[in-house]
Parts: sequence; structure tokens; C-alpha cells
Amino acid sequence: MRQTVPTGAIDMTYFLALNTPHLVPGRLTWQKYYGGGRARIGARLGEWDIILTTYHTLVAESKKNVAGSQPVFNSHWRRVVLDEAHDIRDRNSMTAKAVFALNAESRWAVTGTPIQNRLSDLATLYEFLRAYPYDNHKTFSNHIARLWNLRSEGDVVERLKRLVKCITLRRAISTVKLPDRTDRVCRLDFSEDERSTYEAARHETLQRLDDAVAGRSNELPLNVLQYINRLRMICNLGSSARTNLSSRSPPVVVDVGTAWDGTSAQDSFNTLVAIGATQCAACSTEIEALAAEAADVMHARPRLSSCLCLLCGSCHKERLSGTSPLDSACGHVPQHPFASITTMSSSTPTLEPLTKGYAKRPTKIVALMEDLKMHRDAEKSVVFSFWTSTLDIIEAALKEMSIDFIRLDGRVPSKQRSAALKSFHTNHSIRVALLTISCGAVGLDLTPASRAYLMEPHWNPSVEEQALARIYRMGQRLPVITIRYIMRDSFEDHVIKVQNRKQELANLLLSPRRSSSANDQSNRLLQLRSLIA
Repeated sequence: MRQTVPTGAIDMTYFLALNTPHLVPGRLTWQKYYGGGRARIGARLGEWDIILTTYHTLVAESKKNVAGSQPVFNSHWRRVVLDEAHDIRDRNSMTAKAVFALNAESRWAVTGTPIQNRLSDLATLYEFLRAYPYDNHKTFSNHIARLWNLRSEGDVVERLKRLVKCITLRRAISTVKLPDRTDRVCRLDFSEDERSTYEAARHETLQRLDDAVAGRSNELPLNVLQYINRLRMICNLGSSARTNLSSRSPPVVVDVGTAWDGTSAQDSFNTLVAIGATQCAACSTEIEALAAEAADVMHARPRLSSCLCLLCGSCHKERLSGTSPLDSACGHVPQHPFASITTMSSSTPTLEPLTKGYAKRPTKIVALMEDLKMHRDAEKSVVFSFWTSTLDIIEAALKEMSIDFIRLDGRVPSKQRSAALKSFHTNHSIRVALLTISCGAVGLDLTPASRAYLMEPHWNPSVEEQALARIYRMGQRLPVITIRYIMRDSFEDHVIKVQNRKQELANLLLSPRRSSSANDQSNRLLQLRSLIA
């Protein structure tokens, strides 16, 4: 069999097509192995030098791999390369288990963020790489993780540095010849009307927190986070958000004893998106970043339970068939109802007053459009946002100003995504790319752009950097300018201050059941209150 390399990069075919100068023409052959057409080439994998697949495909194949029946698992690979290898950081996920099961002579893991949340992230990579003796999870824990609590952090960090150096090929940024990069933070002031809308929502949120801390209500941290997301939406939509928020006020309150429908599930999913917690509970697939070829097919859509168990379409199908170990593995109660959701990360539709009239647009959008207009002829730009509703407003403004653009979010099928990216590279008239940050943070080459805008801060700073790395990377020939928009004296100021506490906040969301400790619950609510007081 020829040397073959399965990889986890969804957009790797696009990468190869754009980087042919790195290869001798005609020397290496490659084939995609994902999607509906893979069955016809399964028995012929040895005919190509390189095989490109996805994590989601590996998980799907592993579920059917009875006695080594699936070609990716019964083949002996010369080399397995994982792109975005931090996607397997949960060693108990189906994604990690599927990757561990691949038979190969050598293994490579490519990632810019080997530790995202905890030391065990790194332990999982060692397990995949089979780097003895730390391929044993318990050994890593005893020699590294346990010492974190017994010794000073400095001792553990030095030990980790020595350990990582033994198996890492790393090219420091100082050795790569890249143009200059300038990072700017643009702090904006609310208009009088926007400030009034924001303060009204802020006082309501504080009141609910005070009631919960004082024992006058049983408010969950999840529900508080949903109110906080209203504040974040006002920062983007300004006073125009009042129309939408009044129709949905109060936000959905999670209570397993109440009705659970598509609207409630979608609102809760949007909260998960806002803090970057959209992995399938069974296979750890990043749901928000999935291409949406089957977004309109009800049985293929992701599902969210009233206890906040998030499942991709295929894992939900297995749950219905009784073949999924999810309920016993994660402890979620089987009778909790699941509702269908889409991968749209917007909790608000495009508002009618924002479709026309440049002067009526929110402060952030006005600032963005003025900057884009100023640089439209000199530079290409990329605009990142969490919410498709924000991109909807920007899209309407771009059309009004006759600025050509492409758009990528969870609703865009992979084939259209590749075509749009190719146009962004080759068509000089296309000046702007609009992306949800979850889609833009993985596997894209956006080097035609030299100007990047982040419309709001993300809980996890590594997600922001991964998105910006799509622009500031090898192949970039122009100086790069990044601009982060922050509303002054708003919750966004606090997001900047607490980005490094992202995991703690995510744990609040992913632990929907009430804490067994009343004091612990009260302390968490007080912590949330401090972010908006």
C-alpha cells in the first residue's frame, strides 16, 4: 500500500489546491474520503499517496467497525497526521477513541493550542502519539498533573517544557518572515438611546442575580448567562435590539420540568455558542463549525436536551436506535426531551429598521462600515462575529454601499464554502469576507486579506487568535491590521478582563443541575454579578 495520510482537516483539499508550489507536480496523488461518495473508494484507498478525511467521518466509521470491517481501520498507514489535534483533547470522546484505533507506523499531531483548558489536554496528545511512558494517562497524571497540586507551578512548568521539547518540532514566530502585524482595540461609546437600552437590561439582570443570591429565586447560572448574552447582543445591535428583546423577554429559563421546544432549545444553543461550548456530548464533534449540507433535513440536525446535552445528528440517531452509550456514559437522564436546532448562531432575526438607512445602524456597525469604506480600494478585509444576526446587518450595509463580499457561516454547505474562498483569492472585486468566528477559526486560508475585524470579544482568547491566524500566516505578503470593537463601560470590558477564566465560566453552563453546596452556588452567582455591576 502506498503511503497514506488520513487527516482531521475538513478544508485540507482546499489547502492542497492552493499550495501546489510546495509539491512537485504529479509526484503525489490524493483523494478525499468523507461525505456520501466515500463508500465507492473504500476498497481502493491504497491507490493514492494521501487520503484526506475528517474527524466526523472517523467517528462514523468507527461505529460500524465490526471486526475491522471499515477500510480506514483495517489499513496499515505509513503515517497519520492530525490537523487541529486539540480536537481530541477529551480522551473519553468518540473522536479520540476513533483516532487512537488507527493503525500506523508513525503519528503526527499539528496544533497551535496543545493546552486549551487543562493539563489533561496534553496528556491525550501523548496518548495518541504513543510517546512512552506518557502514553499512559495515569503515568502522565502521576508525574505531571498531580504535582501541580503538590509543588509550585514553576517546577511543573519546567518539567513540562523538558517533556514537550522531546517530541515537538516547533518553529518560533521569530524565525518566520512575516510582515508586521498591528493589533488595535477600538473602544466606542453608546449613543444616548443605546445606553438607555443597555442600562435597563443591565439593571434587570442585576436584580435577578440579587434575588438568586438572597434566596428569593432559584435562578441557575445558565439562565443568568442568557441574560448576560442579551447585554452582549445590545452591544452589537444597539437600541434596535429593544424590539427583538422585548418580544423574547425574559429569555428562556432552563427548567427540566417545563416544556422544551425548538425555540427554547435554539435560544439555549445560542448561549452555548456564545461561550464556545458546542461540542457533541457523544463524539465531541464541533457542531457549530460543521458544514450544513443537511441543515434542512430534520433527522440530520443537531439536538439539544432540556438538561443541555448536545448531540450531532448522527449521534442522536444512534440514541433513538438504542445503540448509543450516551445516557450511561454521561449521566444524562434518558427521559429528558430533545429538540431540533440549527447551527445558526443567531438568536435574533434581521430587524426591519436595520435593512435600510445607514445612519440608523448600531454604533459598532457604523464604525465598521466607515472603516471598510475608507480602505475598500486598498485592502481586502475579513469581518468576524459570533452571531449571524450581526453579519446580516453588515451584509445589508455592504450591499447598500455596493461592496462585493463572500459570507461563510454554519448555513453554507462545504462545496459553496470552497467556491466562495476561491473567489476571495482570485476575484479582485470581492473586497470583504464575512465569517462566524467558529467557522473562521479552523482550516481556512484568508491571506488575500490584510485587515481583520472582531466585532465582539470571545470568552476564549485562543479562538480569536486561531481566527486571526487564518490571515496572519505564511503566504501573507502585506502588513496586517486587526481591529477589535469594544463598547466602553459595558459587559464587553469585563469579557476582556476575564478571558483567561473561560473554562470556569463554561463549567457554570455545562453543569445545569443545582450545586449540592448552597454556598458554592451563591459564590458562583456573586462572581457572575461582579462581571456586570
